[in-house]
Amino acid sequence: MRVLIISDIHGNIVTMEKLLKQEQYDLMICLGDIVDYGPFPNEVVQMVRENADFCVLGNHDFSLAFGTECPGTTDEFREITYNLRDFFDYELTLENANYIRNLPYTMELNLLSVEILMVHSSPKSPLDGYVTLDQDVNIIKEQMIQERHFDKILYGHTHKSGYITIENTVILNPGSLGFPRGDRHPTYGIFEDGNFEIKTLEYNAKKLINVYKDHKVPEKIIEMLFGSDR
Repeated sequence: MRVLIISDIHGNIVTMEKLLKQEQYDLMICLGDIVDYGPFPNEVVQMVRENADFCVLGNHDFSLAFGTECPGTTDEFREITYNLRDFFDYELTLENANYIRNLPYTMELNLLSVEILMVHSSPKSPLDGYVTLDQDVNIIKEQMIQERHFDKILYGHTHKSGYITIENTVILNPGSLGFPRGDRHPTYGIFEDGNFEIKTLEYNAKKLINVYKDHKVPEKIIEMLFGSDR
């Protein structure tokens, strides 16, 4: 079984469309943050609804669908989030809003006898935890490892891909398909035959950047999302 693992699409329809065209998979897992930052929340939610077999709630999904403050982000990115909603006039359809509202905070799966826990941020704080894999191992353990054993814990939120093994649990982050940090290349994960691979997606960011410029989004915000070298 070939499992496609995606996270933090954030309304980036360009990367989502390209991924669906080029990647073959048997099952899709989405780790949340389908909306915000990007110009196409409805379209991307619809694509996730139609293609993802399993999905959990992200902090931005929670905020937009329930009309509440956005947890789990810095003041700077929270302000960017609200500004972009105004620039793009976000309004989810009732069906898409209800889909998000019914997503679980966490989900447990058994795939071919592999016990998997899915969450957006961390099992301890599903919407506002922040765990990077270069943190002290005790911090990661305290946030991620559960009393019940899981073979794999899948999470997103940080927009940084990687994996680490702690107490026979492999903790995997596929990175961000929409707005990655670091080298700015969108990433996703493939889990197949017991192996996890992080893959990079090449796409034409200028096509999406032009949408921001057409909506008069300030250059500072564009640079925060796409980087200065684009």
